[in-house]
Amino acid sequence: MLMYIKRVEKLRKSKVGYDKEKCSVSDCTAESKRAISSKNVKVALPSLKFDPTGKRVYLCKEHYKQFKKATKTKRTLETLTWD
Repeated sequence: MLMYIKRVEKLRKSKVGYDKEKCSVSDCTAESKRAISSKNVKVALPSLKFDPTGKRVYLCKEHYKQFKKATKTKRTLETLTWD
């Protein structure tokens, strides 16, 4: 039973936004809403300057909105190929 409780706590902590990281973009102090691959962010928004530590980049609501707008055409093309 104790192992089950520890596993559930670990899963809760692993969810995005649970640990309340700060936005990885320079000069932004907002709380993060999403964690995205740094490689994807570099391709979509090369003008953003962020701290390149680790594989994930934490983005606040505003920067995530910019990321979604930049990748909208790519995402729609991917969904059209679903059969």
